[in-house]
Amino acid sequence: MGKVTANAAIGNLGDLMDADRGRMPNDQVRRINVTDALVDTGAPHAHIASSIHSAIGANSSPRSPRTHGGRHGDKSLFTAPSD
Repeated sequence: MGKVTANAAIGNLGDLMDADRGRMPNDQVRRINVTDALVDTGAPHAHIASSIHSAIGANSSPRSPRTHGGRHGDKSLFTAPSD
């Protein structure tokens, strides 16, 4: 198998929702662009490095068990917009 990478835009979900509702300007949304992010094609959700987590001011929450298509995994903690 080969290595799969992608460019990713990761943003603070609360900021994105506030911008969508007109509560804050879009250019103030805390976000970061990651180039050559390693993609695990079998992972049920993304894992985000703590440095990125801090950079976007993401809130942590405890993980809870969840089933993904018959497989068990953790509930996604952070969400990024997709184009």
